[in-house]
Amino acid sequence: MAYTFKDLAEEILGSAQEPMTPAEIWHEAERRGLVSKLGSHGKTPQDSLAAQLYTDVKAAHSRFAVHEGKPKRFSLADVSPKADASARQAVAASPRRTFTECAQLVLETFANRQPMHYLDITRKALEQGWLHTDGKTPEASLYAQILTQISRAQEKGAEPLFVKYGRGMVGLSAWNKSGIDGLADRHNTDVRKKLLARLLKMPPSAFERLIQRLLIEMGFVETSVTPISKDGGIDVRGTWEIAGGIRQRYAVQVKRWKGNIQAPTVQNVRGSLKTGELGLIITTSDFTKGARTEARDETKHSPISLVNGKQLVELLIANGIGVRVERIEVLELDDSL
Repeated sequence: MAYTFKDLAEEILGSAQEPMTPAEIWHEAERRGLVSKLGSHGKTPQDSLAAQLYTDVKAAHSRFAVHEGKPKRFSLADVSPKADASARQAVAASPRRTFTECAQLVLETFANRQPMHYLDITRKALEQGWLHTDGKTPEASLYAQILTQISRAQEKGAEPLFVKYGRGMVGLSAWNKSGIDGLADRHNTDVRKKLLARLLKMPPSAFERLIQRLLIEMGFVETSVTPISKDGGIDVRGTWEIAGGIRQRYAVQVKRWKGNIQAPTVQNVRGSLKTGELGLIITTSDFTKGARTEARDETKHSPISLVNGKQLVELLIANGIGVRVERIEVLELDDSL
């Protein structure tokens, strides 16, 4: 069976955290290299995609739901509001689980701590009645959500729930937490928490100098801490030397905060940039959804890079700041004796 625009939309929306416009769906499909599955898609693919989505949501058992507003956005619909009553009752009789929740449950129940292929995970989830979807490609949607969970956790500096082993094989990261490795991991997690707590207690000026030191270790040159109340809130300026002699100037704002950074802070940093500068915000906390959206808005002057507290801790550890690495010897029996 040919791969259609609706199959493409289902694969993208299956891993989306919020409704998307047809244009956003198409751009994400291009980014993932899924457009090639369509074969021929004509001269106006975004219009064709939108037309098929609008046609589908009018059907009795639509794969999709449309959300009012301008522009209109789409999401997956497990059971359309127009679906018959018996279908709705059947779904309501069992727990509602996401694709990732189903994958985790299958791995915990049937995998015996061994990786499983995502096709087998999907089959088990459907057999057990844990996964409810009207989509024609649940395997693709489940695998896409697993990969999204991994990438988003890594982006935030957190440990992913899943481990990708390649060739479609998936496991749980919790399986690696036993014995000496588990003890070391729990100790290192505790050290990370203590390091972040120490950052939160630092005086603002000391925290700014710490970030300056980190930037230098990362390869920045000509760094300087900006005087208080100068340069529109920019705390550190520096130049990053990239391989090949390329140099890029950065304006950095640091936030030793417990509360999450919101969109106005990102806007203020963008407004304080000098010609040729890129913006960077480093915080001990995290960023709201609005702040992240504002930071990557390509219609603005330039995107702003964001580093949250967990990522900051990892950068400090990677550059040997605030921690020391101790090596231990572990003895194992030699089976040759």
